[in-house]
Amino acid sequence: MKFYIHLYLLLILFLPPKELFSQNSNIEKAISIFEKNYEERLDDVHIEINNDSLSGISEVKIVSGKLRTDNYPTIYHYNKITKNVIVLIHGLSDSPYYLKDIAKRFVSDSANVVLVLLPGHGLKDPDLAMEDDSLKTKWRKEVFNAVEVAGLLGRKISIGGFSTGGALSIDYILNNPKKINGGLFLFSAALGLGGWTEFNASIPLVSSIVAKYNDGLYRGESENPYKYPKVADYSGIHLVDIIKDIREKNSDVKVKLPIFIAHCKHDKTAKWENVNQFYSNNGTAKFLYEINDTLVKHGNLVLEKNIVNKGKIIVKKNPVFNEMMEQLIKFYRVNIK
Repeated sequence: MKFYIHLYLLLILFLPPKELFSQNSNIEKAISIFEKNYEERLDDVHIEINNDSLSGISEVKIVSGKLRTDNYPTIYHYNKITKNVIVLIHGLSDSPYYLKDIAKRFVSDSANVVLVLLPGHGLKDPDLAMEDDSLKTKWRKEVFNAVEVAGLLGRKISIGGFSTGGALSIDYILNNPKKINGGLFLFSAALGLGGWTEFNASIPLVSSIVAKYNDGLYRGESENPYKYPKVADYSGIHLVDIIKDIREKNSDVKVKLPIFIAHCKHDKTAKWENVNQFYSNNGTAKFLYEINDTLVKHGNLVLEKNIVNKGKIIVKKNPVFNEMMEQLIKFYRVNIK
């Protein structure tokens, strides 16, 4: 009898509690759903996991032979459900790599993070995918799926993104106001486009034909390992449609969340005026990190380090990245965490 009592006590001491089993189950389920989502899109996928025994953080990459190296959708997690989880969405023609530096700052502050790979992106051969007539719908579905995965990884869900990813974050919140209970983070958000882009997209049939002609055989390989050689004109039309939907919806429905915005006043791709207007009309707590440095371009605001290929600097880093992140994490701790 004493033997069984001792065995029972040992089991209580050393076996994980029911809550831990539940947490592990949620993590496994989240990764499984995340993988399946990309399996449907890319066919040949497998998971690569890097575990950091010191921090307890795991990096889970969805790898495919169809993707360019390190353009992979990724989950960073603590092997348990955390209070906060962040969904981050990259920009047009680039990849999750662009948001890795920001993701790691959130992870170091105890959050699990989901890095999305938008349809049409990260591919070695993106021509057909970037000419898909349902690109806008597929982008929205991707964000919806990522938030569902995030719901298994954390109790308070925040969302944010770079350029197009910022627009998709707002679009998601306006259409699913009860899903996000954390905050919104915008980096060079594309809420208004410079040049003739929006005007050209206002003539749907003509602009679609012209855009596909201009794109020609759209290639994925470029000097920059994490971004296509150029932004596809046709994908730009889908972005303009999302921007228009945001303006229409946001005239009646406001984003009632803490909002952090980082934007350069000299940004020639995503117009400052539209971002400033959104900032003025939305948010509970909010902070606008206004950058007035000509060395900060649209495409490097989210980069902590230079992008280098074969010893050559392809994209220079944001020189005020650390100051920007200090403000972001401070805002996050006070208003969300």
